[in-house]
Amino acid sequence: MSDNNRTKPRKKSTLRRTFTAVVLTAAVAVGWLLNDCLGLGIGTGLVPGQDQTEKSPARVQRDSAPPPPLRCNLRLSSRGLTLNRKPVELATAVRTCKKAKEVKLRVTGGARSGTYDEVKRAFEEAKIPIDVRDGRVK
Repeated sequence: MSDNNRTKPRKKSTLRRTFTAVVLTAAVAVGWLLNDCLGLGIGTGLVPGQDQTEKSPARVQRDSAPPPPLRCNLRLSSRGLTLNRKPVELATAVRTCKKAKEVKLRVTGGARSGTYDEVKRAFEEAKIPIDVRDGRVK
């Protein structure tokens, strides 16, 4: 009879430990989801001494504009100017490529010389160095 009395409390204690482990794991998972995934957590996320009206770094990152492109790929053809395979006006291309680290201009055989001169002049006036690959027959 003593063997039966010993096994019953062990089952209760094992069940209690399992239940506690499951509850703790669930609490940790919920805390992680609320803090990291949804941005809900304890604290403001501000650095001590920082103005309280400033946004937290996570919120600033979500609200800011996308980073500037590393490279602008311009193509000048008979159809006009394209930037990264999308039609674009010359002023927009200059504004966008001013932030880029590298600008490449590919001129196809069908491009007008006057248009090429306008593009080249606009980039020179903006002091943006461009790498030109001219495919026109000279």
